[in-house]
Amino acid sequence: MDQKNPLDFHGSGEWAVVLGGSSGFGLATSKRLARAGLNILIGHKDKEGTVETVIKPHFDEIRSYGVKLVTHNVNLFDDEGRGEVFESIAQNCGAGKVRLFMQSIAAGSCRLMIEDKTPTSAASRSRGWRRPSACPPTRSRPRSTPRSTTRAATPSTRSPTPASRTARSFSRKTISRRRSS
Repeated sequence: MDQKNPLDFHGSGEWAVVLGGSSGFGLATSKRLARAGLNILIGHKDKEGTVETVIKPHFDEIRSYGVKLVTHNVNLFDDEGRGEVFESIAQNCGAGKVRLFMQSIAAGSCRLMIEDKTPTSAASRSRGWRRPSACPPTRSRPRSTPRSTTRAATPSTRSPTPASRTARSFSRKTISRRRSS
């Protein structure tokens, strides 16, 4: 029985397109796919000095696996940059030859690309929804401003949770002890 390995793409002429493939997960995936025999097209945005000193050896490693590597150092959040990458896909890969398309752009992607104007987004913010700490807010309040002044001015109908009551009473006790000492 001569069965072909389904993860062996050597000689197939198929491509993997990786946006954000110059570092991290995108680069590791590009290397692994190149070892499997897929040609690689990478779109990334890095400083020229970084490309020459840090990233070029990784790209050379990808080429050492005997696959084609096409890279584009462009701003992928810009129409012009995306257009360059898509034209390159059409020119280099050809119709029906892209096996995998991966988006791994990380740096600076925590911000919204467009403003969210849905009614539910405003309502969730007024109920105290907080952005995850991994994505910093686009507009931050000054650190010296107490949190209570930045909340919405709507009266709360719910009583505080037991944990928040405990935290407040602990804070008051701690403050009064410090003042009395």
